[in-house]
Amino acid sequence: MTAPDPQRALLVRVHAAYERGRLFRALAIAATVGPMVLASFAGCGQPSRSIVLGGLLATVVTIVHWRGGAAARAVAPGLVAGVGSLAFTLVVCRVLEHVAVRAELALLACMLAGLATGAAVTVAARRSNEPGLFAIAAGAIAALGGALGCLSAGFGGVVALAVGVIASTPIGLLAFRGGPRAR
Repeated sequence: MTAPDPQRALLVRVHAAYERGRLFRALAIAATVGPMVLASFAGCGQPSRSIVLGGLLATVVTIVHWRGGAAARAVAPGLVAGVGSLAFTLVVCRVLEHVAVRAELALLACMLAGLATGAAVTVAARRSNEPGLFAIAAGAIAALGGALGCLSAGFGGVVALAVGVIASTPIGLLAFRGGPRAR
């Protein structure tokens, strides 16, 4: 039996510590989803849906940030865009509480929030070396964050937001494809 290589053992320990550090950093960033879920309680009549959606968002943020690369750089812009959509839709739905056409206007607000979110993701992705991957990661995170606000408009609001993000992000990336990148 041969003795274990001390350099190899040290390398394994260093790599494990590095990965643990990356995971803890990702978990710390995912903790920012907590206040988003609490804000969602203000507009959503069923907090359990907010908790499930928030748990999904926190999981996606953790995995994407831990993965690293362009996707990890997309986490912060995705969260910012998601918070913007969340705040906009919660405010609009609160204002519309006593309006007769509340449902239609709430769906429109969610669609507009999705379009704006997709535009914000496109602008941020434009600065990335891998705009497609960046846009997918930031768009998914932003859509989940915005969906926390659109829960107040029901399932249709969540779908309207997702359609807005999905429609505007690829169109924006294709529109900017040929031009020079902003750095």
